[in-house]
Amino acid sequence: MYLDITQLPYALWAPLLKAALDVPQALHVVYRAPNEYVESDFNERGVLFDLSETIRGVRPLPGFAKISAEHEDNKLVVPLLGFEGNRLGYIVETVQEPAESVHPVVGVPGYRLDYPFSAWAGNQDPLADGFMFRRVRFAKASCPFSVFGLLEDIARDEDDPYLIVAPIGTRPHGVGAILFALTNPGRVEIVYDHPVPREDAARGVHRVCTYDISGFLLDRAADESRVDH
Repeated sequence: MYLDITQLPYALWAPLLKAALDVPQALHVVYRAPNEYVESDFNERGVLFDLSETIRGVRPLPGFAKISAEHEDNKLVVPLLGFEGNRLGYIVETVQEPAESVHPVVGVPGYRLDYPFSAWAGNQDPLADGFMFRRVRFAKASCPFSVFGLLEDIARDEDDPYLIVAPIGTRPHGVGAILFALTNPGRVEIVYDHPVPREDAARGVHRVCTYDISGFLLDRAADESRVDH
């Protein structure tokens, strides 16, 4: 099976991915990265690209609702950043966790050399709140498995916290976040702000990426089995 997530909203492709993992068929995810993004007409600080018209609000993705009250004393918020700093600010304000518990992730290396700098510039104001920039981590922007491994590292380094992951950056990072939530159901919560994408926010095709989801999960299960024995 091939699931193309390029144009599908998160509220559709995330539950499809969850359901597809229960089917005895090899699963690949396909994503077509844009060749360029439309620059913003605004001269506001941190507004670099016009990608979203509005934000519908933070609410669970279908099939991913969680109640995390029992983890009140050991939470970390991990936003996977894109270009839109207003989305980071909105997520942090909505989840209402201390700034020192926020560990942002920037896509490095990016699809293009300048994209990590654009992401940093777009998020500079919210990153300054509570010195969040000191806790920034990095994962390859085009690789879901890179961010999956990073989330494992964060959980291990911070004494197995309850992770609140906000996939507001690249689609491959979103895939990694969803996979991590599905394989760690008791310790991960996905929060999403459901933006309304602006028409013609992106143009062309930079590259087409295909991810062997089934192969990755099989290799991971085999590695865990070897460790257990």
